[in-house]
Amino acid sequence: MEFYPYEITAEIEALDFGKYHYEVVWLDAALAAALPLDAHPRLRIAGEIGGRFFSGALTPSGGRHYLMVPKAIREAAKLGLGDRITLRFGVDDQDRVDLPAELEEALSEHDDVRDLWAALTAGRQRGIAHRVASAKTPETRRRRVDEVLGHILDGKGPGGR
Repeated sequence: MEFYPYEITAEIEALDFGKYHYEVVWLDAALAAALPLDAHPRLRIAGEIGGRFFSGALTPSGGRHYLMVPKAIREAAKLGLGDRITLRFGVDDQDRVDLPAELEEALSEHDDVRDLWAALTAGRQRGIAHRVASAKTPETRRRRVDEVLGHILDGKGPGGR
């Protein structure tokens, strides 16, 4: 098992933002003080919950930070609201972007788009990568790759904005 320098044991709580509902754990103040949250308010972290790898970001809210507990981990471990979990983690590379294979292949084939891609922020790149990776079928992933390549060439965001 990999060593992670930080640990949270907390109850999974509901966090509602209008029509959006998340299941989160809150970072306690002492641990927050030990992390570089001033330099990186949405600090990227990676670690494990119940032996399952995750990566994500600590998100600020009302002077505190929380982590959304990934749905795949909650479902696999049969976790829900009110359950206590132990999260072990370390600070991740703040610029890391995990690319779905289809997007990585497309960027390697298009020099013009690859240069524009490199100029995007890591957060923008992660948003685009998530849009592609979240598609359920290969056909939808391919269509989304084509869409985002066109939007990048047009100087727009992943959704055409």
